[in-house]
Amino acid sequence: MIRNYLVTSFRNLNRHWKLTIINILGLSVGVASFLIIITHAYRELSYDHFHKDFENTYRVSMLFTPEGRKPYHTPATFSAVGPGLTEDMPEVTKFCRIIPMGFGDGGFVQYKSNIQTFKHIHYVDSSYFDLFSFHMLKGNSKTALIDVHTAVISDEVAQVYFPEEDPIDKTISINSIDGITEYTITGVFEKRNDTHLPADILVSYSSLVNLIGQEHAYAWNWFDYITYIQVDPSADIESLTSRFPAFIDKHGGERRGSKMVNFELQPLADIHLHSNINQEMTANGDYDTILFLIIVAVVILITAWVNYINLYISQASERIKEVGIRKTLGSKKSQLVVQFFLESALVNLISIVLSIVLLWMAIPMFNELANAQLVFTNIITNDFILFVCALWVFCTLITGFYPALVISRFGTIASLKQKGGNTTTGRLRKALVTAQFAASAGLVSWTLIVYGQFSFMNEQDLGIDTSQTLIVEASDLFQNPDDHKRKLTLFKNQLIASGYASKAAFTSDVPGKQVGWRGGTARIGEDDERSNSAVCFKMVVGKDYFPMLQSKLVAGRYFLNEADSNRVIINSKALELYEFNNAEAALGNRVQFMGMGEFEIIGVVDNYFQESLKEDFKPTAYFNISTELSDMMIRMESTNYQQNIAGIESIFKQTFPELPFSYYWLDSQLNRRHDAEGVFFEVFKVFTYLTLFISFLGLVSLSFFMVEKRLKEIGIRKVLGSSVLSIMKLIFKDILVLVAIGNLIAIPFVIYFGKDWLSGFAFHIEFNSFILLFTLSLTVFFAAASTVYHVIRAAMLNPVTVLRNE
Repeated sequence: MIRNYLVTSFRNLNRHWKLTIINILGLSVGVASFLIIITHAYRELSYDHFHKDFENTYRVSMLFTPEGRKPYHTPATFSAVGPGLTEDMPEVTKFCRIIPMGFGDGGFVQYKSNIQTFKHIHYVDSSYFDLFSFHMLKGNSKTALIDVHTAVISDEVAQVYFPEEDPIDKTISINSIDGITEYTITGVFEKRNDTHLPADILVSYSSLVNLIGQEHAYAWNWFDYITYIQVDPSADIESLTSRFPAFIDKHGGERRGSKMVNFELQPLADIHLHSNINQEMTANGDYDTILFLIIVAVVILITAWVNYINLYISQASERIKEVGIRKTLGSKKSQLVVQFFLESALVNLISIVLSIVLLWMAIPMFNELANAQLVFTNIITNDFILFVCALWVFCTLITGFYPALVISRFGTIASLKQKGGNTTTGRLRKALVTAQFAASAGLVSWTLIVYGQFSFMNEQDLGIDTSQTLIVEASDLFQNPDDHKRKLTLFKNQLIASGYASKAAFTSDVPGKQVGWRGGTARIGEDDERSNSAVCFKMVVGKDYFPMLQSKLVAGRYFLNEADSNRVIINSKALELYEFNNAEAALGNRVQFMGMGEFEIIGVVDNYFQESLKEDFKPTAYFNISTELSDMMIRMESTNYQQNIAGIESIFKQTFPELPFSYYWLDSQLNRRHDAEGVFFEVFKVFTYLTLFISFLGLVSLSFFMVEKRLKEIGIRKVLGSSVLSIMKLIFKDILVLVAIGNLIAIPFVIYFGKDWLSGFAFHIEFNSFILLFTLSLTVFFAAASTVYHVIRAAMLNPVTVLRNE
């Protein structure tokens, strides 16, 4: 019996081989697209799930809200928070603090003559490997980070410095803004890319205590300590957080009490997709982006299903006749159901096998497109195979439902006379085609919205001139700020004198780079009264920085010379922070910066886009001091870039013989500000094209069957005098009605979700009705292009050919 079913199924598929190929192609592309998006989404949603107790691990984030100020939300807290929580809260069983070295910039790492730069170097507590389940390849995870001046390196770092030798007990030197220190390697861990905890080198917390002293390592002053806690599985998190204000008042006192400070617990597994606050250790993902991609994946799969069902409907009259003949010959309804489901199962099985091949071929392209790190061999797991098998069964049920349960239900006489089928199939076909147009219109509109916002962010005037600017990295290797600034000045003057640069300026943070240095600040009024403390971001710049970038001076003046080292320039956003009525009112006033002293305001510059347009302008203070300087900005007028860069390198090596020459174009740094949005747009665009391709396949085939059914009607109309144009209008009218209805269905979803997505950007385009009109025009063109050939062929057909047998 099974053999008979299979033979019959293959015969049916072979008889309609063109239809079979279109179905298999559409389904395989749809399933492959679905699988690659779902695999990517699953990986993003599974970040940090490999930690053995991730459900009970939380990050303690802090809301710092001075009176009358906006809250500053950061994952960094005070150094004493972790130990205090374990002592005062019975539910908290473990804690670990992570302090990015060099405010997240890392430092130079040297072993013998090999000097490399690593960004993710962190001071961590010895409990690091208790909370986080990174695999220790060498060394003892329990004791590796206890002693002073010990470090654990990742397997990638080990490969850079010790490709053929054991790194254990070797000594490396790390040069950062904290100084130059030698560390003994006590372990090697496996670096993973499915975690929000990037790490190249982990340094023992006791090394930091040795550097800054016990009084700062366990205090409530600087909030630079990213703190994680682990709680008992039975802990009531709501009860725990409700006791935070009392805990804060007990330890923080009036200056750091609950009126100004509050803590939140962020589940470890939620951080990657649900946290985008100040001072994140790395750029996190976006949950909404993943959700939209999942929706696209489902839409693509449904579009492929709709094609399959529509094409089955288009040949329903023939299959209904087949049902009548089979029932006449004694077939039962159950046998027909099995037959139709088996055909669907075979088509879906072939499609899924082909989709796996397409998945294998597409992964490298998807990784490049989406900055993903999918590996085909890692994807093919038992869970994946079970998921694909379940998907096959589900696809079979969905695509086989109509032919198996609807067509097979017709009685023998009704089937042979084809009564009842046309109305049913016609309504269902129109509903499915309308849904297909609605999905296509929604995706096209969304692609236009994302493209519009992405283009707006990249084309927006930054407020500064960054053209033809080269960045040369020049960190202070020997931690001698005054000597380093002297060398930078010498380097700058030699570049201009040699003609390799028309302008040059040094800074701590080039445009496009997130400003990591921030701290408490307060305005000093008359009688030395200080306003409420607030958080301000801080940059160090040379006297040529603002003139070179042509930043707009709102009031006051720029830095002139070293005498301005006790003066400060602020941006317009900082005027709000210090509550000045206007820029002129700020000049001459004094402001205090925690740990730095008092500075006189000599100038106010207009806000410019230092970071992404997704973020609002940040209150920023600019200093003319020696510390923190790390980059030289070089403006070139000549287009002979390679010769200029060679000359710049020669001067650099003469001035900084101990530093490796490293450079990049400022434009590339600025372009990286919106990498996440760019990736989202590219991925969304590609899968929108695939959806349209699948829809096009189905509509071309469907239009053929639709026209074939109306050939006699067209023949009669031509005999009665209808023109080719009138017949084309008649057929296109039905399609355009479905296009219009589909667009109307999509419009409210596009408007609601489009405005909601745009609201996540501090600077964004306004939703424009032109998008909807353009989408309507595009879907009309799309529908016409997919049907025009068959319509014209039918309209120009000789009516004698059609009606000769009537």
